[in-house]
Amino acid sequence: MLDVSWRGGDDESGVYDYLVGLSSTGQGLNADILPLTSTHSHPRFITYHPNLGEGVVFYIVVQSINRARLTTTKVFGPIIVEVTAPEFTGVIIVQYEEYDGQGHLVAKWDEDSFFEKDDPEPLSDYKVAVGSTPYGTQLLQFTPVSEFQSRMCETTQQPSCVGVPTDILDWDLHGDHIYYMSIKVTNVAGLTVTATSEPYRHLVDLPSAGVVLDTVNPESAGVIFGELPDIDFQSVSTELHSRWHGFAHPYQDVSYEIAVGSSPGDDNIVKFTNVGVQTQYSLYGLLLSHYEKYFITVRAQSESGFVTASSDGVTILSDNDVIDGAFVFDGMGCADKGKNDTYFDRSHHDYTSRLQCSDDIEYQASKSTVFAHWIVNNKTMDFISYIEVGIERENCENSSYPTWDVVHQYDRMHVAKYVQFTGMNLTPGDRYRTIVKFCFPDGCFQQVYSSGFWVIPYNPVSEGIENIFYNGSLLLEFTWAEFVNVELNGKLESEEYMDYYEWNIAVDTEASTHGNFLYKWMKITNPNHNENKLTYTATLEDKLIFSDCLNLAIRGHNKAGLYSTIYKTIVDCDSVDPLYVVPNIVIDAVGETDEHGDVK
Repeated sequence: MLDVSWRGGDDESGVYDYLVGLSSTGQGLNADILPLTSTHSHPRFITYHPNLGEGVVFYIVVQSINRARLTTTKVFGPIIVEVTAPEFTGVIIVQYEEYDGQGHLVAKWDEDSFFEKDDPEPLSDYKVAVGSTPYGTQLLQFTPVSEFQSRMCETTQQPSCVGVPTDILDWDLHGDHIYYMSIKVTNVAGLTVTATSEPYRHLVDLPSAGVVLDTVNPESAGVIFGELPDIDFQSVSTELHSRWHGFAHPYQDVSYEIAVGSSPGDDNIVKFTNVGVQTQYSLYGLLLSHYEKYFITVRAQSESGFVTASSDGVTILSDNDVIDGAFVFDGMGCADKGKNDTYFDRSHHDYTSRLQCSDDIEYQASKSTVFAHWIVNNKTMDFISYIEVGIERENCENSSYPTWDVVHQYDRMHVAKYVQFTGMNLTPGDRYRTIVKFCFPDGCFQQVYSSGFWVIPYNPVSEGIENIFYNGSLLLEFTWAEFVNVELNGKLESEEYMDYYEWNIAVDTEASTHGNFLYKWMKITNPNHNENKLTYTATLEDKLIFSDCLNLAIRGHNKAGLYSTIYKTIVDCDSVDPLYVVPNIVIDAVGETDEHGDVK
């Protein structure tokens, strides 16, 4: 039987008739199998032709004639006669599984159980039904398998598994009842084969879910109270070990399957493997990646179905591995910067002259205390169980290849973000660094070093102010010897550890050695540097009046926060001829005052 239908038309004159024929060549009007036959204007043609046997190739010729007697011919094909339905060999097994808190009836069969003898192309039209009898559809009519995609089924070229959620069935599954799942497969010719499963008896009670532990190798490790403890880290990347307990069923036998995945419940590393009734198992020959966490999942199976439970995971770490994303800094850091600045009175400065905090110091004044802090990325920090911290001193006896000597052995401490060492005896002018080892139970990562810091506990000194030039204008030029820390002579240049300079002018008073300051301290920016001398030209707010002896003050700050001040009189205050300092004369007077309050 051949049934052909189509769509056609003519908007202007309409279709008068259709002619349909069968051709073996597909050449135009060569309808050699069945001559062109009228359908009496119907767009459908049904015929029986004995020459259309299995495997015959033919073409369908459709000719449309409008009322103006004009024709259009279309040829469709080639078409192959297919009269053999797909076949099924094998069995379909049904079991009840829970996934993401939802029950499923899961049918499984071999991928090649459905096939066609004469067609190597894979079959793709699969449908599933659920019933209370073989081939029955009482609970679910035949539905495409593709509508039930689930992680419970592996992806194969031809479907070999389907999981149907029980909450879409027409009625609930009843305890101790038998159910069947049927699979219908249709080929491209529309021929079908239907296979039904082995009977599935729905037993309501599943095994109880147990606890899964990651353990060390039972052949090489000791035990605590006769049992292997749970671990979170291991250094071996080729094997995993596990034990479990608590899976049980009151009246059915329970067997186990074990799998390994990159997340709980997954089996993307090791597929589920039957281990019988063992409650402890080891997997060898694995290829596990460092810094990755792996989870062992146990599936406890009984006649009524199975339950799964996963371990809390074990991370693969190797002793002396390079740690990723860890940095060590000297000093306290800047966590309290804002808080400290709140209570700082800077009224006698025109800028913040206080030593600013730094996330990583290069210099410090203390000889007895060392601070250090560190940061570690969150992923790596999850691996750390304790920290070891030490101090090293740079040894420059061989200037080409300086080495580092340990001056404070490793202190073991709990996981923290900083450390403080007290009671140290650091040598002035030497360089030190902090060493931190981040550790886990089976070992430690490679050491992480700070960039190091210099110890300069003394105030910087200078040979003094050499020249001051003032001609009565608003400019004051002066030259001074650079400030140095003698403990760093021969190791660093002054400009490396000196932070900045500032200047001021003081008036001699009886109450102060160098007098009272006239201005706020002002920062010296970009002085001219010539060998070990510095020159700077300051701009004054007003011309200087030498009614008292005036001193120029220069203060030098180093990067450890220490400073000292040098002074020099701007003019020779003791000179008589010429006389540079002329005291003010105060006269008592009475009378009318002008707008400024002065006596006229």
